[in-house]
Amino acid sequence: MPKTPAKKTASHRGLMITRAADGVLSPAQVNFNRLMKQLESARTKHFRETARLDGLLVVSRRDLMPLIDDLHRANRDMIFKSVDALRELKFNARRRSALEELVCGKAVDLLSDSCGLTTEDVERLETIITEFEKPAAEEPPDPGDVEECNYLRKMLEKIAREDGLELDLSDVDPTMHPADFEQEIERRFQAAAAAGTDFGAPQRPRKQTKAQLEKERKLQEQEAAKKCDFKSLYKQLAKALHPDLEPDPLLKQHKEVWMKRLTGAYAAGDLRELLQIEMEWLGEEATNLATASEGKLQVYCTVLKQQIADLKQQTGYLLREPQYGTLRRFIDPFFGTMLSTAEIISDLRKELRRHRSMVKALTDGEPHRRAMMEQWADDHRQSLRQPTFHF
Repeated sequence: MPKTPAKKTASHRGLMITRAADGVLSPAQVNFNRLMKQLESARTKHFRETARLDGLLVVSRRDLMPLIDDLHRANRDMIFKSVDALRELKFNARRRSALEELVCGKAVDLLSDSCGLTTEDVERLETIITEFEKPAAEEPPDPGDVEECNYLRKMLEKIAREDGLELDLSDVDPTMHPADFEQEIERRFQAAAAAGTDFGAPQRPRKQTKAQLEKERKLQEQEAAKKCDFKSLYKQLAKALHPDLEPDPLLKQHKEVWMKRLTGAYAAGDLRELLQIEMEWLGEEATNLATASEGKLQVYCTVLKQQIADLKQQTGYLLREPQYGTLRRFIDPFFGTMLSTAEIISDLRKELRRHRSMVKALTDGEPHRRAMMEQWADDHRQSLRQPTFHF
């Protein structure tokens, strides 16, 4: 039993096999130590990346988001003043249509990210969208899409026939939305499976080969052994870690934490967590871990590999966590990287100055606002043929 349980932390750093019974580490022991080093390295990277993102989050809320709010308010002013100009000035039909489309699109974009705006601002933007939004013109179906859809229908019908199902997809609309198309296909498959109709005599299940039967037998044995090992492992650990059986107050407190983990893992049927608890418990006394069997060490190595993979995945997905949602607006969509704070601040200030200059032009009255809005309209019409910046 360890005399100083407080030495081990939650991450169990230093859980290594430093000596063996014969003085030489076996391949399994060497592999265990190697994986423990990899796990600690993955943990260090995870903690560093978390600390880095936490720091960026503080800077973002303090320095970047106020600029975003100012930029959104400048966009709001530009939209409102553009609407006023549309009502006061005369434009030809083409330019007016282009300007209404621009104002409506800008309002939609701003509503999708409305930080910095008041409730009244949001309500007015919604009114502008209702006023200027044009009904979408119904586009004719793309012949290429229809041909692809017909090919997909024939392929699915063939797959169904091979499975003994009668499936007719000839009346499925190829122009429907892809998600609706997928749901309709799924519904048809389920209905055909429930009906259980076929094109002839029921197909006989294929006879399994000896190799397949042997593989299935081994899997069944492994599952049975796993259930048996799970229960026996829990009993073994519960006996060793139960705090009521520990007279030492410090060790009792130490075991209470472990017992909670053990009970939770058993209730959830989590064998991997039980193995992790066992490994950590044995690691409290280095000689226990050093004398673990080769089979047990191989199981531990499997657990460690999965932990390393999970931790690396968590580190890679940290930016997807809800608490870092603010940072995602500053991530390059193509490279997945974030510019330096100084570069982001510089870019936001440039955008803010540009938008404020346009608001000023709209406020100065004739002829500045007319000239600028006519340029917006012309640029927008040109962008329909060749992408360029507008508004």
